[in-house]
Order: sequence, then structure tokens, then C-alpha cells
Amino acid sequence: MARIRSIKPEAPKSLTLASWPREVRLAWHYLSMYLDDSGRGVDDPRLVLAECFPLDRDVTEKKMTGWLDLMASPPKLKPNDDPALCRYVVAGVRYMHTPKFRAHQKINRPTKSKLPPCPIHEPDGLW
Repeated sequence: MARIRSIKPEAPKSLTLASWPREVRLAWHYLSMYLDDSGRGVDDPRLVLAECFPLDRDVTEKKMTGWLDLMASPPKLKPNDDPALCRYVVAGVRYMHTPKFRAHQKINRPTKSKLPPCPIHEPDGLW
């Protein structure tokens, strides 16, 4: 289900985002509509593609996979920082979340996530 999300004015000045190709930056912003109110989603490029680029025939599953891989890579300028996108597995199912989601999104009436929390960034299960 698509959600209303905002892009902060400082996003174009982010060194992490600026290090990505323009298409990946667009996908990053669209990804926020795919993720739930806790910044979590099922890590399946087919689902992300269907939600974020439903009418763009040139965006393939392979391309989306590469973009998600780039988002989940350590930042080039700050290699010791966490990646923008964290991927994790719970009970054999792949999930993803953006660790700084709440810092960038103000959710008016948040809905509790139905997806399991990240064991790395949310070990207590709370957000």
C-alpha cells in the first residue's frame, strides 16, 4: 500500500545520496513509499519494482536488485557508517529496513509494523 512520504530539503545535499547514480536516488525516494511506517519491507526486488516503478518497462528486476545492493553497501565517503538500507533474514524470509527512517519521515498516524524488527538495529523489537 502506497503511503504519503516527504523528502527533506537537505536530501539533495546528502553526500551518500550524491554518490549514487540519479536513477538510484529516485528509487531511494520511491522506496520510502514501499516501506511500512517503521521503515520495514519484504526484501524482494519484484515487490519493490511493482510498487515503485509499475509503468517503467526499462526498470527490470535485475536493475532493481543492483540498486538495492548499492543502497545496502557501506557509504563510499564514510565506509564505517551503516549503509542507508539494512537487509536481514528472520525465519528464512528476507526483509529490509532503513535504520534512519524515523529521522527522515514524520508519520502522522503510524501503523504498527507486521514485519519482524531488524535483529541488528532493533534488537529489543521496539522502534
